[in-house]
Amino acid sequence: MANQEAKNQESSSLDEPPLWDYVSKIEKQGGGGTWKFKCNLCNEIRQGSYSRVRAHLIGIKGSGISICKKATAGDKLEMKRLEDAYEEKKAESKSKDVELPCESGVGFNKRKGLS
Repeated sequence: MANQEAKNQESSSLDEPPLWDYVSKIEKQGGGGTWKFKCNLCNEIRQGSYSRVRAHLIGIKGSGISICKKATAGDKLEMKRLEDAYEEKKAESKSKDVELPCESGVGFNKRKGLS
C-alpha cells in the first residue's frame, strides 16, 4: 500500500482527480469523460465518468454502479480525504472576485491640453 500512497500524493499535485489512481483506464468511451475502467481493488471492469469511479470506490449508493466490495473502511476514509483535499485545492485555484475601486470622481479630472 505504500506504493499506492506515494502514487496518490503525486497525483494530488496534478490536475486529474485523485481517485483515478485507484482504477486503470482501459478505453475512452464516446464523448465527455466516459471511460471503460478496471478497479484496482476488486478487478471488476466498469464504464462511466469520474463520478461513477468515485461512487464505486467510496460507496455512494444510487449512482448507477455497484459498490466496490474490496474497499475497506480505511480505504474509503483515505479516498474521501484525498477527494476533499482535491476539491479544496480546486476551489482555491478558481478565480476570485476582486473589489473594484469606488467611483468617487478622484482621478477622473480632464487632462489639460486635450480637447
